[in-house]
Amino acid sequence: MPATSNKPSRAFDAPLAPKKERKVKTRKSGNLEQTEEPAGLEPDLAPHLQRFIIKVHRRYYDVIPALYVIPGAAAPNEIHWRDFRDFMGHISFSYERPTGSVWRFIPDPQQCDGHRHFLIVHDTHGGNSLVMWNARDIGDRLERHYGWTSDTFVEKQ
Repeated sequence: MPATSNKPSRAFDAPLAPKKERKVKTRKSGNLEQTEEPAGLEPDLAPHLQRFIIKVHRRYYDVIPALYVIPGAAAPNEIHWRDFRDFMGHISFSYERPTGSVWRFIPDPQQCDGHRHFLIVHDTHGGNSLVMWNARDIGDRLERHYGWTSDTFVEKQ
């Protein structure tokens, strides 16, 4: 029979950890869904995503149904890459091709309410057309970063 020791094991030799103080709650209690909206803004938009109108030339207006879902409008299956690139230039984005198939679209801060978030889009491979799912993804990013929807664009008279 092995000899036992009355000495405690090393795990119990360590001193007890000091008690943590309770954190003081600073957040207002209540229902989080009942927040106040900033005055003058639509309730579904963040304050930095205010809506405004961008006038687009008729030549570029055909790109918008590819970028956004427009009820009652026929969406093209694809758009030419050159048309998309020229559309982005028309709405005050400068563009550059830093490497390979990557294109960087840089917004004009005055047109985009001071936002400097640029978009990176990969050029099409094998053809010169941007397929609809890819165009809709770009439209989603334009909406997420700048608050632009299909209602943002109107045809220039």
